[in-house]
Amino acid sequence: ATFLVETIDLIHRHMLAKWRVARLDADRLAAHWNAYVREHLLPRLHGFELMMAPYAIAHMKIGLKLAETGYTFPEDGPRVNVFLTNTLEPPHEIQPQLEAMAPMLAHEARAANLTKERLSTTVIIGNPPYAGHSVNNNVPSIVDAVHEYKRGYPDLQKPGQGKWLQNDYVKFIRFAELRLIGTGIGILGFITDHSYLDNPTFKGMRRHLRASFPWLRIADLHGNSKKKERTATGGKDESVFAITQGTAVGLFACGPGLEPSEMDFNLFGTASFKFEALLSRPLTQQHLHVLNPTEPFWLFKQQEQAGRKDYETGWPLPQIFDRNG
Repeated sequence: ATFLVETIDLIHRHMLAKWRVARLDADRLAAHWNAYVREHLLPRLHGFELMMAPYAIAHMKIGLKLAETGYTFPEDGPRVNVFLTNTLEPPHEIQPQLEAMAPMLAHEARAANLTKERLSTTVIIGNPPYAGHSVNNNVPSIVDAVHEYKRGYPDLQKPGQGKWLQNDYVKFIRFAELRLIGTGIGILGFITDHSYLDNPTFKGMRRHLRASFPWLRIADLHGNSKKKERTATGGKDESVFAITQGTAVGLFACGPGLEPSEMDFNLFGTASFKFEALLSRPLTQQHLHVLNPTEPFWLFKQQEQAGRKDYETGWPLPQIFDRNG
């Protein structure tokens, strides 16, 4: 529940600052905050967690954070809306065996189903799993939804290409995209594998995201040990997580009247340097580069344009070589 705890902390600081301007004393601040949490915050804050242990820890962390802010839990107050469920699964029928053997889990499943059916989402944040060998290929609805990223690209219809487009983090991005498009306005913030920024396999995905979200900011945190990238001075480049894959933070926004704006920035160096840079400088103070995603690859990275027209007049490799090499 790291993201939800930080969200509560941010909202708490914002609301206190607002009420202090109105010169509320300590008792009235506490009363306003308790009313706000009960009537507005908890009913609008939702989380989905697949595994039991993180689910339990999430409830504990959120409870501790709310208690730290001075919230007192009334007996008839709203629950913490973190549900034990697979985010990517649509609402489904509760099995009679579950009702008989584990009524509490059946109750949780019904609550998750109801939330998925009724929830109108405007902000989605998280750190979805990265798995090329997806464990969610048995969820037909999201597998079919990701196929949209291949539309119009015959080369992406091949099974080998399609497999990598079914990475779990891609499924979560597609899930979030559909939820926000359905609402018509919103913000998506995910930290994921950074492969989708420039890998040709994800060109249809980039084109689709650009159409859905006219405003985007990409923080490429690099750290891909397979690429063996270095800093400008030759220093080592580390992942912000203890993994071999590089990562990126993607921020996407959609809504009426939103001016198209596409920018990114890059962070190379040690993990501690990257943490410090992200914590000490807000997005508006980063050295942002303007992106210009265009056919055929719609890259979410800066691309050298000098000589590009000459390059594009050359023979494509598929025309030069036989398909079998």
